[in-house]
Amino acid sequence: MSEIARAAVLALACAASSLAAANPPQIEAGRKLAVAQCATCHGQDGNAPDAQFPRLAGQLQPFLELQLRNYRSGERPHPVMAGVAKGLKDRDIAAVSAYYASLAPMRHGGALDAQLVARGEQIYRVGKPGAPACQWCHGERGEGTAPVFARLAGQHPEFVVEALKPYRVVPRFGNPYANVMKAVVQEWSDEDLAAVAAYVASLNR
Repeated sequence: MSEIARAAVLALACAASSLAAANPPQIEAGRKLAVAQCATCHGQDGNAPDAQFPRLAGQLQPFLELQLRNYRSGERPHPVMAGVAKGLKDRDIAAVSAYYASLAPMRHGGALDAQLVARGEQIYRVGKPGAPACQWCHGERGEGTAPVFARLAGQHPEFVVEALKPYRVVPRFGNPYANVMKAVVQEWSDEDLAAVAAYVASLNR
């Protein structure tokens, strides 16, 4: 990894944003919106039953807001999410993000390969040659770092693998955060991806 990319990782890892104080009316508005538009894929409680969809329960509010704005603008391409986000006003995005952030953090209850988890822990905590440790940005326990680094603890491992794959093959992204992720995982093997995904799924069990 170049010194510029390494510096970018360190700078981004230090980014922080204070979560707004709990706002019950906003959270209730977000709950109603989530039930109407999000629950089919992401579950009534934010714990998506299907691994192709991410769990959102306990996800960081600033991260969710950023992703929804990116879907709405097209910066993050996704045909289904673009259709959902296109009709959301800023207050809707803030409300539904606050609702999911207010829920108990996601947990993974499925079986995990212990050897794979151990390998993933090593990569997550120490990194690999040329790539920094995941914990620098996503937190020691996968709790995430507001505003741009997601909570990973308890996420579907299958979803994590599929979310990481594009960073290895897309030549360049339109935002610096994605390019940092590319610098981290572009030399990872398929087993590395699976191992890190298994490890973060094991957190918060």
